[in-house]
Amino acid sequence: MDPFSAGAFAKSVVTALSALEGPIAAVIKRRLVKRKVRKSIERVSLKFVAEHPATAEAMADSAEAIAHELARLAEAGRLADAQALAERWAATGHLSQDDARWYADEYVQRLHDELLKIDGFRPLLEARAGLTAAEELMFIAESMRRIEASARARDEQEIAVLYFEAAKAYFQAALALIAGDASGAMRCEYDAHSLIDTAKLGRASLALVNSKEVRERFAELVERRFDYAEVACASGDPAEAQRAVGALYEGCEAFRALVNERLRAS
Repeated sequence: MDPFSAGAFAKSVVTALSALEGPIAAVIKRRLVKRKVRKSIERVSLKFVAEHPATAEAMADSAEAIAHELARLAEAGRLADAQALAERWAATGHLSQDDARWYADEYVQRLHDELLKIDGFRPLLEARAGLTAAEELMFIAESMRRIEASARARDEQEIAVLYFEAAKAYFQAALALIAGDASGAMRCEYDAHSLIDTAKLGRASLALVNSKEVRERFAELVERRFDYAEVACASGDPAEAQRAVGALYEGCEAFRALVNERLRAS
């Protein structure tokens, strides 16, 4: 199983799970939570098949069975015997009954452990005896809020890193221009553009990307100052070039401070 196949497989598991009943199925209706669960399944599956290649063929056609195990796990509130998944894997003919049982139990255990790492999932995987139906709904709603908030915070941190790296790349491009390294400057500028594009792709709903202030301040403090540094370096005036690169450095630092402030406030 390669990373691309693992991603497609995890997506199939999550799609099947979202059509079932149970707390996890209810929680993953939210996009950010669904992506978090999908990434967890992807990581576990990729590593498990790498360690146990004999399971590759059996796992490839078991997304629905795994989804049912996850739904049952949430309802039980504790790790349960993965009998249904073991039978599904043994039925493929790629594993013996004993091997299928051992592998299925180990795989579900790893999924369980990985889900516990997601903020807000631990209560979903603990016993909730005595809760009324209304209390159960409130419990799920609160878990959903916590998981989604955690996922959003981590995404915004990742975006902040991309913006910081883009600012750094612009500064490196300016230094290359001062040194007369046109090809190096072009490479750094390309890296900066790529980082900003990556920050925007697939994250359009996040506050940091949607923030008009952040976009405008990046353009003002970094992109425009780089444009000025580029012109200054081409002018042949070393003093002007140094001033322009210094202004770019100050702009990068100011932008870093702005993003850090936004992250602390979110």
